[in-house]
Amino acid sequence: MGVLGLTDEEFWDASLVDQPALAERLFDAGFTGVALDAPGVVDVDARATLPMIGARVATYADLRRVSFRHHAMLVATRLESNVTLAALAESPDRLPPERPEPPRDRPVQRGTGAVFTWSDARERLGLPWRPGTYVLRLVLEEVASAPVRVRLVRAPSHVDPQLEAHLAARRLTPYPQHVSPPPEAGRDLPSYRPSSDGPAPPAAPGVELAAPRVAVLGRPCVVRGALRLVPTRGEVVRPRPPQTEPTPPGGGWQEVGDDEATAVVRVTLLVVTEGRSVPATIELHVPCYEAIADPAAPGEVTASFAVDLQRLAPFAGPQTCFLYALSGEHAAGPARVAMIPPEMLRGE
Repeated sequence: MGVLGLTDEEFWDASLVDQPALAERLFDAGFTGVALDAPGVVDVDARATLPMIGARVATYADLRRVSFRHHAMLVATRLESNVTLAALAESPDRLPPERPEPPRDRPVQRGTGAVFTWSDARERLGLPWRPGTYVLRLVLEEVASAPVRVRLVRAPSHVDPQLEAHLAARRLTPYPQHVSPPPEAGRDLPSYRPSSDGPAPPAAPGVELAAPRVAVLGRPCVVRGALRLVPTRGEVVRPRPPQTEPTPPGGGWQEVGDDEATAVVRVTLLVVTEGRSVPATIELHVPCYEAIADPAAPGEVTASFAVDLQRLAPFAGPQTCFLYALSGEHAAGPARVAMIPPEMLRGE
């Protein structure tokens, strides 16, 4: 069971999901923050949806400041491909008009409250409905839930062992993507080499992230990161195959743009802007340089990156954003960045 204490079957039975009872469970546990729960295992032949329940427990003042249902973001990473998807957690069609924030001088109820959101993660993110493992997170600006792992499976009664063995023997491993954004001659950024200005790779598998607290619009906003993880087989650089070999899903062999790279891993930057309900995702393809003895069963590798956020996602005006970095089951952040206009620096 997850943080809400529901069995997998209860997620599909609306009559069993009692909001006051769920709130009491969170209050009794002394929980504050953002919570996410979902079934741990879903049979893709027996079910057509992936229900999830999100909750926010906070002071009434914080609940009033930002609408949880209008701004909570659902984020999912498929571990087999390291692809990350993000969207508003609840369908806008189900949401009432967002109420404006009350005047600051209006008294605020004291105490702590809970707000919930229900959604179908398959529908909200367009998840491929086939076996695989997802890591789900719920993000509300600078607050994120603990990760929830969900396995999409086929029940043994729906599996043809001979067919599965036949497909497994012929299933093709995709090739890694080209390093992106690519390094440019005469420019310091992007860079994929370790630097004293950036974080070091963590000692255990994970991601580190660093960004400036304040950035000036139109000027570089350098975001740096480092990671340690096990790449997927499709992220490992392999020699060019014979031209008679079939092309795997996602494209055939290609130069990755770095002759020294042994793997190119996906790192997704999630940009959540304060007061807005649409997340931005930026997928980086980051090279790794450690030797990989067995491409079929790669071990841990490390990688570093430094990119100019304003070249990847130009900002139209002053705003505050919360930046996360995700790769595989790991995540870092948020790094809070205030984008200010140049005129705010005049007179210094």
